[in-house]
Formats: sequence, C-alpha cells, structure tokens
Amino acid sequence: MRTLATVGLVALLASCSSGATTGELLPTPFPGSVLSATPARRCSPIHCMATYRVRITNPTDSDANVQDCAVSPSLPGLGRLPVMGIAGLGIPAGATRATTARFLLPIGPAEVEAMAGRQLACTGIDWHGDAPI
Repeated sequence: MRTLATVGLVALLASCSSGATTGELLPTPFPGSVLSATPARRCSPIHCMATYRVRITNPTDSDANVQDCAVSPSLPGLGRLPVMGIAGLGIPAGATRATTARFLLPIGPAEVEAMAGRQLACTGIDWHGDAPI
C-alpha cells in the first residue's frame, strides 16, 4: 500500500512540475441536485459502491467542468461527492447537464439511499480550452 501511495505522489509531482494543464477554480458555486442514488448489492457499513444521477447547472458565462460537489445537508463521512474524474463533466455556459456516476463512497448503503433529493454546491473548473484527457 505504501508503495502505491509513493508511486501516486511521484506521478502527481511529476505532472505538476512538467507544465501539465491546470484549471482555474471558479468562485461561483454551480447548483445541482442528486436525482437518484442506489447502493450496490453488497456494501459494508462504512463504504459502498454507489450509482447516482446528478443534475448540475453552470450559472457562468463560460464553459466549465465539474469534478465534485458538496452535498447539503451533509452526510457524515462524505466530504465531497465525485461526479466525474480527470477533466470533469463539461457544462456549457448557462446550461444544465445530468450525468450518472459510479464511485466507491465512504458511507454505508442507508446513507447512499439518503443522498437522493439532496442539493449540491459544485466547484466549476475553467480549463481555458485545454482540459486534460
């Protein structure tokens, strides 16, 4: 496990120091909601593979991407809800997009089901036309 963490850290440092593309975090929150949330058949009380559908609006006048969101009201153990990795979910200026995500979350199956209907405050990222692949 320690070796895997070391390899990940080295890769991160190498990409950050090699002129890799970086995005600008936008100050305006992107509102959204969890439309549905379903836990996998087999979960533990402390983590669960979940499939959930979210809808997010880009209130800005430029195209942006969303990688994760804060859930409100918050769920104990869940910091931020991942939406899409790497570049994030692309949302055109002034548009609303829905997507289905599947991630291993640090919460149990009852909390996964309780996500449905919760509000989201998402962080927009402007890649300035150069999102990573």
